[in-house]
Amino acid sequence: REYSLFKAVRAASNNDWSEAGFERECSIAIAERLGRDPKGFFIPQDVQKRVMMVGDDAAGGYAVGTEHMAGSFIDNLRAETIAGQLGVTFLTGLVGDIDIPKKTTSATFYWLGEDDDATNSDLALGSVTMSPRTVAGSVPVSRRLLKQSSPDVEAMVQSDLAKGCALALDDALINGTGHTGEPLGMINVTGVNTQTISSAGVPTYLEMIGFETALGTDNALTGSLKYLTTPAVMGKMKGTSTDSGSGIFVADNNGNVNGYECLRSTQVVANGIYFGDWSSALIGMWGVMDVVVDSSTKAASGGLVLRVFQDVDVAFRHPESFCINA
Repeated sequence: REYSLFKAVRAASNNDWSEAGFERECSIAIAERLGRDPKGFFIPQDVQKRVMMVGDDAAGGYAVGTEHMAGSFIDNLRAETIAGQLGVTFLTGLVGDIDIPKKTTSATFYWLGEDDDATNSDLALGSVTMSPRTVAGSVPVSRRLLKQSSPDVEAMVQSDLAKGCALALDDALINGTGHTGEPLGMINVTGVNTQTISSAGVPTYLEMIGFETALGTDNALTGSLKYLTTPAVMGKMKGTSTDSGSGIFVADNNGNVNGYECLRSTQVVANGIYFGDWSSALIGMWGVMDVVVDSSTKAASGGLVLRVFQDVDVAFRHPESFCINA
């Protein structure tokens, strides 16, 4: 059976679920699994802010009154989501705060002379903690778009908002400050390695190798190893020779650097270059999207505002598994 976001929205707005029984069943099932009630209703998609109005072609008008080929919507240009491409570890279905024990040092082994006694050595233990932090978005939807849209506008809205939430997670993963409810991102975590770039935004081949060397020195050269930088830095690396006359460039035509895949994102700070085992980065997710239908804000025009909430957090098992430019 096909889930309809707009059926659930109309039902929540009118407080009448008679035409959205399946959508209500989905929300109840999710609530039972999570052990908590939604603020509005649960659906298995993530969303983010976008104004949808029939009167504005660029914001939804093209979706009304004309037949469209499936998948023919022209999306706006925005940053590409990268957490999944990097190989980040997702922890889903979490309930309550979590505390992941980790070993910080190993036992010491050494050689003994004849009749020497072995000396005890203790293992040092630590933990990685995660607790839900809420990312939210609001989605104004006009009355006419909600009622008249002939193409599958639901798929367009859900796809757009899923990417919006993913971009918010990407930003938290990389740049999070740890303040005002935001997770602590990789570049702000204590213990991350650094590599000096003498000319900002124009790294040499030896400097890029330095990122790898830093992780190797910390026994962290394993897992989902990838570089991450900006489109501008990638462009510079593709045009920078490893040495005079070699014809070999810091980044090859496939975007690989020093034998590793190098991704690019406009969410990376200017001239930023990062390298690491991204599988040691954790994104925890508590439940699914929680949607509240606000019918008062746009009451004068008959529209709705969908207010969306998702509980997530970011953590890192080993900060030394990452290196950033200095």
